[in-house]
Amino acid sequence: MKISIEGGRLVIESGALLSKKTQEIPIPQIRKISKEGMILNTWTVSTTGGRWYKLPSTPANDSVISQLRAIMDGQNQAQLRNPSAPSFNVQMIQPQSPQSNQPPQIQRIEKEVVKLRCAHCRTLNPDTNQTCLNCGARL
Repeated sequence: MKISIEGGRLVIESGALLSKKTQEIPIPQIRKISKEGMILNTWTVSTTGGRWYKLPSTPANDSVISQLRAIMDGQNQAQLRNPSAPSFNVQMIQPQSPQSNQPPQIQRIEKEVVKLRCAHCRTLNPDTNQTCLNCGARL
C-alpha cells in the first residue's frame, strides 16, 4: 500500500498490478491521524464522514504522514489566525434545581453492533460499510 499527497488530497493506492485501487481523500476532510500497534505498526486516518483507513507504517508512508500532519497543522493555525473564520458562541447553562421531590427517571439505552465478515479476507467490518476496510472487496 502506497500513499502520497497530490493536489490537496491524500492518495491511497492499494492492490496488485492488475487490481490496483486508488482512493483520494481531501485533506480538509481528515479529522485524525494516529499510530497503533507495537509489533505491526499501522497508521489510522479517520475522516469527518466517519470512514477510517488503516495504512502500514513504512519509511515512505511515515514521511508522507509527517508531511500530512504539517499541512493539517498549518491549516489549523491559519484558521486560528483568520478573523473571518466562523466563530461559535458558547453559553454555559446551569442545571436547574428540581421542582418536585420525585426521583429522576432512569433510562436504559441499548445499542446493537452488527459486523459483517468479508468473504475474501475474513475481516470484520461495520454493517454500514459497502466495501471491506482491509481488502476493498464489496460486502
